Amino acid sequence: MRFTCLRWLTYSIALTVPALAQPPTVSRAMPHVELSVGAGGVRGGAAVQVEREFTRLGLDHGSALVKSPRTSPADFIPVFAQLQLGVRRHTMVGLLTSGNGTDTTGRAADGAMAYVHAATRSRALLVSYRPNPWLRIGAGPALHRRTLVVYGSGSETRLQRLGWIGSADVKFVRKPLTYQHPPSFGYVSAQYRGMPALSVPPTSLSVGDRRSLPWPGQRVGFSHWLIGVGVGFEI
Repeated sequence: MRFTCLRWLTYSIALTVPALAQPPTVSRAMPHVELSVGAGGVRGGAAVQVEREFTRLGLDHGSALVKSPRTSPADFIPVFAQLQLGVRRHTMVGLLTSGNGTDTTGRAADGAMAYVHAATRSRALLVSYRPNPWLRIGAGPALHRRTLVVYGSGSETRLQRLGWIGSADVKFVRKPLTYQHPPSFGYVSAQYRGMPALSVPPTSLSVGDRRSLPWPGQRVGFSHWLIGVGVGFEI
């Protein structure tokens, strides 16, 4: 799946623009606490398999302007928040929480539309290695709540299972403490969320208002990448 929420990633980068006016002197000391939030785009996940299924069902009749099947962000953009604590000079332990959702649409030859919604909520405990104040690489166990909704059929499958998250964060700007603001930073984050596939029972997929197609029982993979930018404070 392409980065369908690239425009949201652009908006997120804009949040860090004020931080680019960085003073020339920045502490080289390792932060003791980092608190940050961010947003980005998702690559992979359930939408990849849903789009393949739509194509198999013949719901791939797009137009010159809009392709089909097509996946876009749901009601919210992919977001994440982190709290990291320095327990040793090169070691941090922290919490990461995140959420993302997608809506996949397919179009039949007669113009009738079909919809499937997928969402993931994740909470993780990470242990990270930081060779310097600018770079952090970590991984740890995570609880992933996965949801798949086949619209029109009344079918909603939701299940929480243990998986893992691996992440790499690179700061591109750091601002020291001043009278106007606390120490802050902007960073790029690449996070991979590994989780078990979700078993979805057979059901029917509504296509338009008057007909439906059989949706086979299958295991839908939800593992995905989240690539984004964030801003935060450090002490």
